[in-house]
Amino acid sequence: LATYNLIDDTLQWLKREPTIVRAAWPNGKLAAQVVEMDTEQEFANALPFASMMQSMGYPATFYVLTSVGKLFPDVLTKLASDFEIGFHGDIHVGFKGQPANLQEKRIQTMRAEMASVIPDLTRMSGFRAPTEGYDATTEQLLQKFGFRHHTADPNRTEGRLPILAKQDGVESKDSLVILPRTQRDDINLYSEKLSVEETTKALIDDTDLVIDTGALGLLSIHSQNFNADGVLIKAMPGFLEHLKQRRDPLWIASAGQVADWWRERERLKLSSRYVGKRLEFNITVTGEKPLNGAGLILMLPQKGIIPKIQAMKIGTTKPSISKIDNYRAVVTLGALNPGNYAYQVTFAH
Repeated sequence: LATYNLIDDTLQWLKREPTIVRAAWPNGKLAAQVVEMDTEQEFANALPFASMMQSMGYPATFYVLTSVGKLFPDVLTKLASDFEIGFHGDIHVGFKGQPANLQEKRIQTMRAEMASVIPDLTRMSGFRAPTEGYDATTEQLLQKFGFRHHTADPNRTEGRLPILAKQDGVESKDSLVILPRTQRDDINLYSEKLSVEETTKALIDDTDLVIDTGALGLLSIHSQNFNADGVLIKAMPGFLEHLKQRRDPLWIASAGQVADWWRERERLKLSSRYVGKRLEFNITVTGEKPLNGAGLILMLPQKGIIPKIQAMKIGTTKPSISKIDNYRAVVTLGALNPGNYAYQVTFAH
C-alpha cells in the first residue's frame, strides 16, 4: 500500500497538480519539540534541569517514579508548581507481560503515592512506562483510569507523529494519545561515548531533522544522568539556545499540550478537488466549541507560485496564507466554529 501511495503522489506531482493536507501542528508551526525527564534515581537533579528550562521560558514534562518521588516531597511539589507532572510507574520495572490485575494494582499504587505528596491529581494525565516496558493491557488500563497520553518507545509507530490508541467504544475526543520517543535519549548518546560538544551537536542534529521532516521531536533524559559534573548538563545549554534560534518553525510544548492538540486536530475534516486552474477544498469542524490554530499545508504546482485564497461562503473569515518554501505554503485558519466551510485557491502563473 505504501508503494502505491508513493507512486500516486509522484504521478500527481509530475502532473503539477496541487495538493492540500491537514497541517500536523497548530498556528503554522512546521514541527513540535517536547523535552521530558524520567525522574527517578538522583531525584533532586530535576531541579537544575527545571531551572534551565524555566530560564529559557520552555515547558517540560517530568515523569515521576513515585516510590522515589514521594521521598522528595519538597522537590516534587516545586516541580508540580511550575511544570507538567506525569507518572513513570511505581517502581523501575516494566509493565510488559504482567497480569492485568498486577498492572492495575501498580497503577493504583503509583497514583496513591503521588497523592500522598500532591493530593490533586486532576492535571496529571500522562504516563511513561519504566524501561519503556508496556503492552496492550497497559494502554487499556491507562484508558480506564483516565490517562490522556502515553509517551512510548520509538517502535510504537513507524511514523514520527503522535497516534490515537484504537480501543473499542472510545471516541477520538477521549482517546489515549501515543507520543513516540523520536530522538536519541541520553542513554543512547552515552553509549556513543560523545564529548560535551559532540553531545550538543547530536541533540541539535536530531531536532533539525525533526524540523526538516515536520515531525514530533521527543527528547527523553534521565535524572540520574543530569548530575553537576556530567556531560549532559553541560551539553544542554547549547541545545536549548539552538531551540531558541529555531523557534519560528518549531512549537516547543509539553507532552500534554501535544496530546491535547492531537485530539483537537481530529475535529478538522478536509476534502478537496482540483478543477481547471483552481483548487477547491471543504472543511468540516466537528464538536461543540471553536477549533483554534488549525492549518493546512498546500503543495504548490510550480516553483515559487504565491497562491491566492478566498472563502466561498459570505461572512466566512478569509484564512491567511504564507510561503514555507518554493514548493509549499501554509494556510492558517485561525478560530473556526463547528460547521462547514468552503474555499478556493488560485495560482498566478
